[in-house]
Amino acid sequence: MAIPLPQDAGQTPNPWLMEQTLVFLGFELQWTERIADLEMNTRLAESWETDFLTWEMDDREVILANAELGYYVDLEDGLASFRVESEQALVRAMTHIRQLARTLEEADREGREMTAEAQYLKAVEDESRDSLVQRLSRRVLNRSFDESLGMSITDFAYLADFEWQGRHVQLSIGALNEDEVADRVASIKARENPPKISVFSSVTFGATGDPSHEECERVLLDLIECGQAVARELQV
Repeated sequence: MAIPLPQDAGQTPNPWLMEQTLVFLGFELQWTERIADLEMNTRLAESWETDFLTWEMDDREVILANAELGYYVDLEDGLASFRVESEQALVRAMTHIRQLARTLEEADREGREMTAEAQYLKAVEDESRDSLVQRLSRRVLNRSFDESLGMSITDFAYLADFEWQGRHVQLSIGALNEDEVADRVASIKARENPPKISVFSSVTFGATGDPSHEECERVLLDLIECGQAVARELQV
């Protein structure tokens, strides 16, 4: 069941986000670019202006940012990128993504494809990285292979493709040291203050075939639901 999100940016955000260690959500929507994209993107950015602290243009790219909320949007010809790092930013992003997707629909813009990723990072207290590696590998893998060879796992990084409720999912799991967070985690806040030892997981969804604004929203809600389920299973 999809997780209900507040539709109005002024409403109190749901507290589940930080409790489930979601630190970053990225969303990209691509379409067949046209010369009119700059005009369309500028109109959208102007309508979103109150949700951002900075608003600038670089050639044909429109860049919006609210560093206080951890919310960043880039609008280019044929591409929109949303980067979300907080509950409040997610509420705003859901509204903006819905508006963008609806605008593309109404303009009969073809070639629409979307990709969304949720990243989770949970600090692990009073445990060494080696101990965490052993726990994760036993939770996720069948250890009979390495144990039958007399081998001992010293690091853990897991990448696999799945089907989940009819959707293609790419799942990544790892045990991270403090100095590895910058290479694996997209969140600026997490990079600035990384935990010494942490469990990392990433879930990625995609949709092709000109997804509607309803489908874009559904994908995001399903992504978060799936990511939460993975994060709960990895709690140590």
